[in-house]
Amino acid sequence: MGSLLPPKDPNKLRLYSMKFCPFVQRARLVLLAKNLDHDIVNVHLQNKPDWIWSLHPEEKVPVLDTGSKIIPESLNICDYLEETYPNPPLYPKDETLKLKDQAIIRNFGDLHIKVFYSILFNRQGLSTGELIQKAVPVLEFYENELLKRGSDFFNGSEPGMVDYMIWPWVERIPIIPNAIELYEALRFERFERLRKWFGLMMEHSVVKKTILPAERHRAFGFQLMAGNNIDYDNI
Repeated sequence: MGSLLPPKDPNKLRLYSMKFCPFVQRARLVLLAKNLDHDIVNVHLQNKPDWIWSLHPEEKVPVLDTGSKIIPESLNICDYLEETYPNPPLYPKDETLKLKDQAIIRNFGDLHIKVFYSILFNRQGLSTGELIQKAVPVLEFYENELLKRGSDFFNGSEPGMVDYMIWPWVERIPIIPNAIELYEALRFERFERLRKWFGLMMEHSVVKKTILPAERHRAFGFQLMAGNNIDYDNI
């Protein structure tokens, strides 16, 4: 509170961020995939600076400052970057395939993120078996999509927009309570492609620059759910 907006280099993109936010991670992945020069200003979302009002009416991140415009929301930012900096392309060249990828991303945002958080918080007190039943249809959808595409990534031989837009939540799967039991129960051969995709994403040079260890994600979530004032730099 009371801090000043950090001065910005007019020749550099700026991402307003919070390092544990999966929506921010989406934007970071696309910035890195396109090798765009940018800086990052992390915002403490429990002790917000006054200037955040000027960037987002709901005081949220991510927000991208291009120098000429302010762009809020992760998908808006990623679509802007794809249109403005088309190389390397993160969508297929074929318009029909591009529309299909965009539909998959929307479906992930509208449905599958909610499934993730319903399993994470498990406010209904479901058993491991019941949680598996919630997870299986989601996993089957992406397993079948990789099978139909016949590729390691949803974009082919390299990650693309679909890969980057769903990755942040996949990275956070280990923070789910009983994650080990869930993982062991889901080691069916029918998820072989997803397991391979996960391993390849974990080792990809772009993704590795944004990954945080599971214990840090877990510690942040514990502090957040406990209602503590979080020291982001010391988690």
